[in-house]
Amino acid sequence: MIFVGSGSLLWRAVEYARSRHAEVSLVVHPEREDPPAWAGELRCVGATDVNDLADVFEEASTADQVVWSTGNPFIFRKPILDLELTILNVHGGPLPFYRGLPMAGAVHAILNGETSFGVTIHRVDKGIDTGAIVEQSTFDLPDDITLEELTLTVSQQCHDIFVSAFDAAKTTGGLRPAADAGGSDPTAGSYFGMRELATIGTLRDHENFARATFLGVLTDHYRFYAILFDFARGGKDDLTSVIADLRYWLGVGQTTTAGAPIPGGRSDRSSGPRSVERVERIAAGRASVLVRDAAQRIELPVTAVLIGAVAAGVSEITGDRALTLALPVREEAGWVPLRIELPGNHFGEEVVVEVQRAIGEATRHASIPFTEIVDALDGTDGVSSRPQLTVSCVSRHDLGSTNRHEPPQSYRFDAVEQRASDIELALRLDDDQIGITCVFAADVVERHTVDRLLEQIETALSALAEVGGGGSATIVDIDAAVAAGIAAEVPGGTGLDLLERFDAEAGVHSARVW
Repeated sequence: MIFVGSGSLLWRAVEYARSRHAEVSLVVHPEREDPPAWAGELRCVGATDVNDLADVFEEASTADQVVWSTGNPFIFRKPILDLELTILNVHGGPLPFYRGLPMAGAVHAILNGETSFGVTIHRVDKGIDTGAIVEQSTFDLPDDITLEELTLTVSQQCHDIFVSAFDAAKTTGGLRPAADAGGSDPTAGSYFGMRELATIGTLRDHENFARATFLGVLTDHYRFYAILFDFARGGKDDLTSVIADLRYWLGVGQTTTAGAPIPGGRSDRSSGPRSVERVERIAAGRASVLVRDAAQRIELPVTAVLIGAVAAGVSEITGDRALTLALPVREEAGWVPLRIELPGNHFGEEVVVEVQRAIGEATRHASIPFTEIVDALDGTDGVSSRPQLTVSCVSRHDLGSTNRHEPPQSYRFDAVEQRASDIELALRLDDDQIGITCVFAADVVERHTVDRLLEQIETALSALAEVGGGGSATIVDIDAAVAAGIAAEVPGGTGLDLLERFDAEAGVHSARVW
């Protein structure tokens, strides 16, 4: 038999089948997912689209011609369906009433005040969750159930129903549609997918909204949904553009930080030649004037304002709750690593206020060597699943400096400059005008994402310049020798590992503002 899926549901099912001495001829999983070590003796194939493997399926199909689908992010289409295999899907919801994405179904089950829920095994046909029901189990829902609890329950119930159906098939020699379960008539229920989640922000005043969007310990695992729910709580009604951007910025067709597939993600990046496009614009005159005046008023290098605007713009798009960026400080001829931990529901102008406050403080404390923690920019050990952003800021007239005729300086985020960038963004101040030039890989980055990024940066420029200085940031200087010693003690550690050690050395909590 063949297994298709991802995560713990897939591998638990495969492991159970092997324990029952079943012949597992093929396991298909997302390309970016690593099979567990014990699966090394199995034929495991990583895919971006399961339908590209029709020949592999035909070759691997066993006498029973059964394909088990569990935790499956793929949709079976004509190339696979034409093989006329028996495809059994374990669906995390009671069919036909909750078709579609299991997470979307669980959210709406809580919003709908359901007192019971369930999981289903059904035959796969040309529709989505419309095939004949084979087996179904239901369970009661407490009045105070949260999305975290329901998701965990559904996951266990999916495995349990698989075990039940698998054992029944071993006993009877096969699975047939249950006589009393009926067909999965799509007209008898509703489909819950991204279109329904895109409007969830309009329900934030619903009495069950908090419970329906609370992921708890699952927040990191389901990062896509966690960020989406943050935007909904923060006041955004239409999440359509957010969903499109998240699918890209969290790693197109890849997995989230903890391995949960990104719903609706596209295939992985192409390694072939790139199609490059260029966009240029001049920031609104008002933004340029405000930045110039702010630089003079608070003696802040214009380049620092520009980079801060980039950080705020990226945060608005990605939903990041923690920003790490580098600021050039002329007086020290070096860099300041600036980490900004944002409150949970800060968006838009609130984000840039936090950025501005931290910039104002950080530019007066420059003793931490940025080069030692450069990879903290994307919080990884040098390999990021996101589109890479290289930023250069060139100011012909640094209005925060006493010398207005210094030569142009280029500041780059070295952590991403080491790799071929998907987006190269240059900002310049020339004759009191801010120019923004963006060069991007058109086969990787969608134009609407670039346009939105540029709009957010322009908005952030005005907001940063209008807001006065604040003293809320906590800055702790660490001697360069101490910093170098810490870096040496954490070989191969990520930038965030180093930042935590810096925090510990300084005697402060890690969730702070640099």
